[in-house]
This record gives sequence, structure tokens and C-alpha cells, in this order.
Amino acid sequence: MIKSQAGLNSYKISVKDWVEKTNAIGLKATAGRYGGTYAHPDIAFEFGMWISPILKFT
Repeated sequence: MIKSQAGLNSYKISVKDWVEKTNAIGLKATAGRYGGTYAHPDIAFEFGMWISPILKFT
């Protein structure tokens, strides 16, 4: 399902679904008052560089 819809602009998947469907490690999503999405530092830096390419060159 992920592969067939991944190219669509309207496709969205939650972190929780991603972890469950791909057995991903290094990501964690918790719900609730003090919940949030947490990632291994390497994953977080790669995501930051994807959002702002300037980070990649500094």
C-alpha cells in the first residue's frame, strides 16, 4: 500500500503507522499530554537537511 501511493501529493501516513508497517527503528510516536514524535539524531538531521538544504552545507 505504501509503495503504490507514495508518489501522490495527497498521500499521508502517520509516524505510528509507518513504524508498524515497516518495522522501523529509530522513530517513536507517543500520544497524550506529554506525547510527541521522537527520532534518532541521524534521522532528525537528515530530515532537517531535507527541509532546509542550507543546513547541509553549513
